[in-house]
Amino acid sequence: MSWVDDLSDRAAEYLEVNEAEAGWNLDIHSPILSWVFREEKSQPRFFNYISCTSTQISTMFKPTKSKSKLVDFCVYMQPGRDSAEQAAIDEMRYRDRLTRSINHVDSGLLNKHPIAMSIETKREGEDYTNAINQMATWHSAQLRSLCYRPQGPPRNLLHIEFLPGIIVQGHKWNFVTTIQRDRKAITFYKLPIGTTYTRQGIFKLLLALQYLEY
Repeated sequence: MSWVDDLSDRAAEYLEVNEAEAGWNLDIHSPILSWVFREEKSQPRFFNYISCTSTQISTMFKPTKSKSKLVDFCVYMQPGRDSAEQAAIDEMRYRDRLTRSINHVDSGLLNKHPIAMSIETKREGEDYTNAINQMATWHSAQLRSLCYRPQGPPRNLLHIEFLPGIIVQGHKWNFVTTIQRDRKAITFYKLPIGTTYTRQGIFKLLLALQYLEY
């Protein structure tokens, strides 16, 4: 309970002083993600998260005539090192991928762990439309990566209903989705899932993130 109160107080102070996005990411957003995806290590966790503020989209998957857009965090899948799932991932990335990355980026852990959900953060009052455009560009590249085949026609993605994302603006966390329609990425927004403005809002957010995990 004290952790939640401290987090809410810190978020309120950061909003008051217009703290930089990097401060929000380090002191507000990251502790929330850590609590959901890294705590209670008594059992193996299938999901984890990573800060990826400098991770670039691979050139081969970047949408045409679009500037490279970044996101702040990625939640990724991590099957057991000796699992059949990880073996299949490694086989695909070494057989089919010029960059040896299973994702649309070429960066460390994200080379071998598939991205499950992407998170873009903004300070309160910053342009939400810009955040949507960033997420749409990022997801468009991810869809290109998922469809990619070194030979033959692109893969059919009928089994993937949408790509999930979260856009955080100050206190407010919103769930967004991107679908592929006529070979174009369309991002829909927004479903509020919680806030760091109040204790109740933080509890709601933690439960929502746990629901998305499972």
